[in-house]
Amino acid sequence: MFELNQKNIYEKFGQYENVVIITLKQNSLEFDKYGKPLVGAIRYKKDERELLQTSLESSEVDLSSLINIKIDDNISKIDTTSKYDLFYEGIPLESIDEIHSIPYNLTNNYIKKDLRTLPEPILIKINSTNFDAPVMYIGLYESLHKDGFVLTEFEKKQLIAYKIILNGYNSPEEINDSEYDEEVRYYVLEYKYLYSELTSEETIEFEQILEKRIKESVDILMKNLSKESEGSLSFLSGRIDLISLLSKIATFFKPERLTFSKIPVWWNLERYLHIVLGHVSEFQFCVKTQGNTSFQYHLKDVKNVISSILKSLTEEINDHFEKYPGKDFKRQGGMSYYYEGDYYVIHIRHDGLLLTLYKNN
Repeated sequence: MFELNQKNIYEKFGQYENVVIITLKQNSLEFDKYGKPLVGAIRYKKDERELLQTSLESSEVDLSSLINIKIDDNISKIDTTSKYDLFYEGIPLESIDEIHSIPYNLTNNYIKKDLRTLPEPILIKINSTNFDAPVMYIGLYESLHKDGFVLTEFEKKQLIAYKIILNGYNSPEEINDSEYDEEVRYYVLEYKYLYSELTSEETIEFEQILEKRIKESVDILMKNLSKESEGSLSFLSGRIDLISLLSKIATFFKPERLTFSKIPVWWNLERYLHIVLGHVSEFQFCVKTQGNTSFQYHLKDVKNVISSILKSLTEEINDHFEKYPGKDFKRQGGMSYYYEGDYYVIHIRHDGLLLTLYKNN
């Protein structure tokens, strides 16, 4: 059995993010509190991990400030308060009897600086012959609402649109005239364009709405580009590839739910552009953004990484908005969230809009 100190624990388990089983001393306060072995990954704040990483290369690093071991335990059947205590405060070293782990991973992701690639998704073909989108989405949204999940504003609009579509493109009695606004009309006409046939009058109306929406999206794009480049767009000169990519993003991006937490985390075009233009390497093309911290992923993987980060925080996000309605959720500075080798700054507005999420160097 090796000596239980912070350096040894980090060297053997912590740096690899392996799940550990921690047996507590039977005469300790922690054993009285938890009453069972703790199972999870050892958690470090950014400055703690940097200190411990340095200690592997130098014996002169002072680790006396590191007293407790913090654990991200999502396996043991303990209450939420106890999980938070383990996550934020931890347990003292002297309360630990033994630590064991199956070393399934011997890679220290924290020190890797190369771009990472997510596995290619597994494509599953399904027979969509009898697929009825209005019925499916109405069932989904009404089920979420019944179970206490909040719908985003765009989901509420889609729900109204699907009820109109299901009613033969006529507004049911339950829907007020004021609810059948331009955004709902867009969803109705878009569906009819894709799956049925627009009349000549509807075609003109749909084109007008599309033109307006695209103009609004391009205005948002140009505003963000100007902000990120400090007013100079000269970097776009001759970059047909960038112009094409940015144009596609502005044209086709739609507001999107990123989590299925009670208060949904979602983003719109403005916040999406704020994140990717400032923190994705493909877009760090001007002086202002070249020094920004970048995701260690390609643009095509960023959304999935962000969704995975938020999904791993679902319980904490739900708990925050239940306890502090109307207050933003933040993880920054020493509380930056660690996920698979990187620390991330996260700011979610009180209504669930993801204001920012980026790597904290």
